[in-house]
Amino acid sequence: MAESLGAYVFGKFDSEGKLEVSPYLRSGDEKTIVTHNFCDATTWWTESERVTSGAAVVVSGSDRKVWTLPHSNIIDVSHGKIFEEDSLVSNVSHDYSVNVYVGGVLKTERTPFAQSGGDYVMNYASGTITFASAIDSKNSVHVSYSYAGGSGWWMTPSSGTIINIEFAEAQFSKNIEMNDTLVTTVYGYAGIFAPEYVALGLLASGSLIPLQPDYYKTIANIIEEAMGAYPVIPAIGGSVRGIADEIYGFPFQYRAKKSLTSAYGLRLKISLQNNIAYGGELCSLTYYTTIEPIT
Repeated sequence: MAESLGAYVFGKFDSEGKLEVSPYLRSGDEKTIVTHNFCDATTWWTESERVTSGAAVVVSGSDRKVWTLPHSNIIDVSHGKIFEEDSLVSNVSHDYSVNVYVGGVLKTERTPFAQSGGDYVMNYASGTITFASAIDSKNSVHVSYSYAGGSGWWMTPSSGTIINIEFAEAQFSKNIEMNDTLVTTVYGYAGIFAPEYVALGLLASGSLIPLQPDYYKTIANIIEEAMGAYPVIPAIGGSVRGIADEIYGFPFQYRAKKSLTSAYGLRLKISLQNNIAYGGELCSLTYYTTIEPIT
């Protein structure tokens, strides 16, 4: 019988006495999973809060063109800031959209990356809406939107599945300012990992408890754990859709798979300890995984 090892199957010997080797595909579906950008709170969708038809307030002393929302860091799923954002919006009923109504009439935002057009322009970081023309004093402005409620990003397997993390990498722009501690934590069900507390009635069986927190207080802490560094990516792509500063990448190779099993409630959270966004252009982590059913 053939014996499997890594990504190869070793079978019989050929006519010259050489061992025949053939590649095979790994089980499960490959999935690349990327965190939000810890430098940009407008990408922090995982712990976002939803506002339905909230009232916007006209900026004092303006000509009723500029209106402001009661929240900043509005989630932006239109401008390519979030990896696979088009798939993300299909996972929730409100699709993280910004809907602006003037006198009850839905208005159109300027098309992403366009230099003109549309009824208004949205500044997602400040929560400011600038209309192409002044809003009549008889009309009010109401907006439905999502805003960042925290920096936590979660990787959670769907029911009945396992996410196997095979390797990962971190990306930083050269101009990053590490303003907060980066925390990675694995969570699991109390009924599995702390049954004694459940038996005492201190925790519910299905409640999540932290199992393995790791703290990265400096950029050196992250680099020290990496298995090297990729070549530096220069600024590229132009001023509208490109990257403005050099990007540094650091790979993390795992000798054993790190598995998140839904039956145990296992999931990974990455967050900033005090929810203080990093300065600079980019800080994100990419995970290369396979997803397979629990058998």
